[in-house]
Amino acid sequence: MTPLRNVFVMGVIAVVFLSASALHASDATEQLGATVERVLPIINNTPREQLEFEGLPESARKLILARFDFAEMTKRSLGQHWIMLSRSEQKHFIDEFTRWQLKSLGKIVVSSRARAIQFTREVHEGKLVKVETRMVASTQGICP
Repeated sequence: MTPLRNVFVMGVIAVVFLSASALHASDATEQLGATVERVLPIINNTPREQLEFEGLPESARKLILARFDFAEMTKRSLGQHWIMLSRSEQKHFIDEFTRWQLKSLGKIVVSSRARAIQFTREVHEGKLVKVETRMVASTQGICP
């Protein structure tokens, strides 16, 4: 493996919410790590042009959708405004937020040529677990 030099914080998967009630102290990080180990090779082995034109391959999308709680991320993003939305508006917002997150994730991984993910810390917040991550890139420079 080539030396991994540049590390940058990746905002798209910087926070992953998982149910803490079913997890022990490091289970969230281990589960996320297992998912990342399966997703990165799929993305890295997909031609850049295909990723830019079609987005993430379906196999990567399925793995990501199974691990990330996009409904919770959406709800937290809207904060107090969440309760003002009707159920159909909430569903629509979740769908659009998820689509945007998946598209952004694909672009960040492609532009950084990410080769690995480091898990910097795990924080338990009630029934949720926040796993902070860093993406290790094989290219120079820091990606936003």
